[in-house]
Amino acid sequence: MVKLLRSDFRRLWRSKLFYLGITAVAASVAFGLINNVHYKRIMLNLEIPIDNILFLGTLVIGFAIAIFTSFFVGTEYSDGTMRSKVVVGHNRSMIYLSHFLTTTFAAVFMMVIGTAVIVVVGIPWMGSFVTSCTILLPQILCCLLSIVALNAMILLLAMLIPSKAICAIVCLVLVMVMTNMISPTLWSKLEADPIIPEMSYTDSEGVVHTQPEQPNPHYATGTTRTILQLCYDMLPTAQMYQYGYDKIPKNIHLFPLYSVLFIGVLSTVGACAFRRRDLK
Repeated sequence: MVKLLRSDFRRLWRSKLFYLGITAVAASVAFGLINNVHYKRIMLNLEIPIDNILFLGTLVIGFAIAIFTSFFVGTEYSDGTMRSKVVVGHNRSMIYLSHFLTTTFAAVFMMVIGTAVIVVVGIPWMGSFVTSCTILLPQILCCLLSIVALNAMILLLAMLIPSKAICAIVCLVLVMVMTNMISPTLWSKLEADPIIPEMSYTDSEGVVHTQPEQPNPHYATGTTRTILQLCYDMLPTAQMYQYGYDKIPKNIHLFPLYSVLFIGVLSTVGACAFRRRDLK
């Protein structure tokens, strides 16, 4: 295991894609910071604390993970390194674990650098944090755990799809759908008002019509709402979507549990599937 980790981390520190990912995350965060502050503080004349934009990196980290992990693992397939590791006697579960630890470190490191950019640039510009460390630190740890869970999902695909190009496309599409479609859809359904307020409108003939207050037919209740809330709180991308709010996520105390379950299940499934995979 030590030899596998030493080999993987040696590749990591020499990987141009790793440093490109760090640069991309840092640049995206810096752009988002400047754009956010310019729009809200200058255009809207709003004072926003740095706490509200601390998790800007979650908007792009999923895409960076998808690309990096896919190519990092896919290169071992294309170069024949993966098969060579098995041939010389390395346990497949240990190979999977080594890749998990290496790519997780890379993903967390990218996020830490992105957060550091916000702190270094944001504090002189916007002032220090207004939220206490006892509240902010658990949020940061939960966010990092969500990133680990997302990487576990990407790694499962990367270990089972030998083509790094195909794997990167699949992972990017998956992250894009989860980030830009599933998470906002779940949010919109859960945040819908239970009551449609009274509305008035004037038709083409100048007659005023009033529509009375009525229940919202699209408001989720009962079991449906429970399932939607569970998905919203369990999916890593949905968790990271909630960190972008100005307020603390409602069920943040459950996020670590869901992330650990997500990591455990996907890693177990991935390791078992990889053990049965025929490495040609």
